[in-house]
Amino acid sequence: MSRDSAAYQAAIQHRIAVNARKGRKARWMTEDREKLVELMARFTPKDHFIGKMWGAYCQWGSLTEGQEAATWRALDKMTDRDEAYAKANKELADVSRWVGEPKARIPMVLKIISTNDFHGAYGFSRLHNCRDATGNSVVYIGTVEIGHKGDTVQLIATIKSHDVYRDVRQTKITRPSKVVLIQDAAAE
Repeated sequence: MSRDSAAYQAAIQHRIAVNARKGRKARWMTEDREKLVELMARFTPKDHFIGKMWGAYCQWGSLTEGQEAATWRALDKMTDRDEAYAKANKELADVSRWVGEPKARIPMVLKIISTNDFHGAYGFSRLHNCRDATGNSVVYIGTVEIGHKGDTVQLIATIKSHDVYRDVRQTKITRPSKVVLIQDAAAE
């Protein structure tokens, strides 16, 4: 078989696959499935499950019944999570106020709500999302580990800035020192 003949055969196989995909897509598509395809298109195949289902749809022109049901469940779960997050964020936005004045060095008692490790421009860093006793949002991003999720800590820090993130007032701190883990009375 010559090189041209092999290329011709590959082109024929490609054309057959494209025509099969078009046919499956035309038979599979309904109004509900159009909405599903529109929602899946927001994800890249590397994102997660929904992105992989988008890749399968692009490759085959349809999803199996199981894939379609699982994709709807995943989208519903994401929607529920987003709604719960928006509700919690709205409640926090109503409560949170800025703490102190920028460049002031003040003592604080904070409960760590979440932490996230990442590699940034300056190497390894950790984001600490915290709340003070009155519910104000305080954020520290840096290399010093001030605690873990659920810990309550006492520290002295410099107020870096006052920001608004997703409608929530946040006080960003820097240079934490004299970090002390506070033991809960209930834990003892």
